[in-house]
Formats: sequence, structure tokens, C-alpha cells
Amino acid sequence: MKEALAQVLAVRGTTARNHLNLNNRIGLPLSILNASADASFWVLEAGISEPGDMDELGTILRPDCGIVLNAGAAHTRGLGDKGTAHYKSRLLKYVQTGGKAFVCADYPDLMREVGLLAPQLRGRGVEVNFFSAAGAKEAMCTAVYLGSASATHGRFLVRVDGRECAVNAPFRGSYGAENVAACFAVAWRIGLSFDEISQGLAAAEPPRQRFVQVRRGECLIIDDTYNANPLSAGRMVEAAAALAGEEGKPLVLVMGEMLELGEVAESAHEELGLRMAQAAPAAVFWKGGMADSIRRGLAGGGYTGAFYPIAGGQEFSALLDEIPLSPGVVLFKGSRSNKLERLVDVLCNVLPEAGGN
Repeated sequence: MKEALAQVLAVRGTTARNHLNLNNRIGLPLSILNASADASFWVLEAGISEPGDMDELGTILRPDCGIVLNAGAAHTRGLGDKGTAHYKSRLLKYVQTGGKAFVCADYPDLMREVGLLAPQLRGRGVEVNFFSAAGAKEAMCTAVYLGSASATHGRFLVRVDGRECAVNAPFRGSYGAENVAACFAVAWRIGLSFDEISQGLAAAEPPRQRFVQVRRGECLIIDDTYNANPLSAGRMVEAAAALAGEEGKPLVLVMGEMLELGEVAESAHEELGLRMAQAAPAAVFWKGGMADSIRRGLAGGGYTGAFYPIAGGQEFSALLDEIPLSPGVVLFKGSRSNKLERLVDVLCNVLPEAGGN
């Protein structure tokens, strides 16, 4: 969402943003130091994994607009004592007096935490705006996924302050609708027009390893290998399954262990396995630990297809000699340490360029 919002705001003026994942206690200050003072907008992401991180980063940021996109289970090893929603919502404590807060209304835990902060935010004149991909009644902006608009973009119906329009954006499915609603809400509230926002979203491109779609022969490869948590992994499976349905091709999942989940790791992986089963894949490849939990989830969801634990590129390459994945839609998704981008390269190297022989 950070990348898309920056590209939308760039329609109006020069926009600075964090480079890739330079968003922690070291990366965020570096991003600020590298940002141009002449830019019209700074779009800066705060990445947290420990209880004190948001307070430290919020003190540095003091944003005019604070955005909390979602609140799934992530970094629960460090944030599990009070929950991710509690620590993410603390960003709003540091919004400038008279500033704006933007919060997704689709997460009950997040809404509860924002409710607790409401008196303090009102006291400082902070305007709280809600957005939604589920039609929440509190939302000033909602978005709904309508289907594919092109090989790389989805089409979304956006409603904001009683008006509506259809836009194209480099997202798919419900996660895409959430991102579109957030971008539209922020840009609209700070003064961009419908045309400017639509233009920015249509021209936006995802950064590398973020649902990047590559065609090789009759295979659509989805590279979302940048990172993974239970929320993002489940949503990418859902989006890939929708694409497979639109393409009329079987879905193949090449997934990897989700890290930093602490005590909820086993249950989170079992739940992911269940969601994978619901997508009805033709085959599942798994890299990293928690394979037994994934198997339990798959079995609980009624999956009876092939399951291939793999250690790395060599083993994956050998399996590709026996198991053709084309035609198909192949999703690669896992935490960074799995280095699933190397498996993307393996598959790309054995398949012809789109339109080739």
C-alpha cells in the first residue's frame, strides 16, 4: 500500500518514500535523512516487531496523517503480549495536532484499540477516518474487487463520501480492495481529485516480490516472496485462486514457513493449511519448518492432492522434471529467510518466454 499511495500522490507533486523495507529503528531515520525537503509528500512506513518500536518510531515521525492498514498476526513472538492491533494503533498517538488518522474498519481488535484512543485523539483535534473492504458502516471510503482489468491490474468499485467510481490498480482480491480503499481515502482527504487518484492507481506498479506477475509459456507465475504472515499468506492464496479461476488453469502453491510467530506458530500454520485446501490447489510445495502443521490443515480442509516438502532449488528443479506446472497459475509466498525468489528463478528458467516455443 505504501508504494501505491506514493505513486498516487506523485500525480500531484514530488513524493519521497522508504526504499523497500527500510522501515525499522535504523531504516526509518535513514529514509527520512535521504528524503528531499522539497518533496510535496513523504510516505513513510513504520515497521515494528517489539513492544517499544512504535513509540520510538512515532516520536521520530510525528506524521500529519497516520494510517493503520490492517492488524493480523505478525511478529507475535515480540508483540504477542498485547497483540499486533494494540501496538500498530499506537502510531495514532503521534499524529500531529489537527492531523488525520486513517484506520481499516474491518478488524475488531483494531477498532477496539482505536476506540480506546478516541478521547485523546479528539482532544488534539485529530480527524479519524475509516475505510473498508467489507462495507463497514463506519467507513467513509469502501472498495470492492470486481475482477481482472488486465494482465497486471484488477478493477475495483470505490465509494467515498457518497460518490463512486471504478478504478484499475495493481492488486487483486480482498487484500487489493483494502489497499485501494486506503489509498483512495488518504488521497481524497488531503485534496486529490477522483481523476488524479484514478490516474495514479492505474499507473502504479508493484515493487519487486510483491504480487509481481510473470508469464512463462502457458504459466502465470506470481512472485510474492518478499515476506509472509498469516494474514498476507492467506490473502495471497485467495487472490491467486481467483486468478486461476479467471484463467481457467490449475493452481499450484509454492509456500514457505512463516517466521516470528512464537507460541501461535503451529496453530497459524495449520490455519494456513486449511485456507490453502479451500483454494483447491492441484499441488502444494512447502519449504521450511511447520510442514506437519500445514499437512494437518490441508487434511482438515479435505485436500487429498500431492504435497512436496522441498529443501531448496536443486530439489525443486528435480521435481519439475517429473511434475509439469504449465499450464497453471503458480504462487510463491513465504517469509524472507525461505528465499523463495530462488525457486521463482528455477521455474522461470525451465519455462519458455510467453509466446515462445
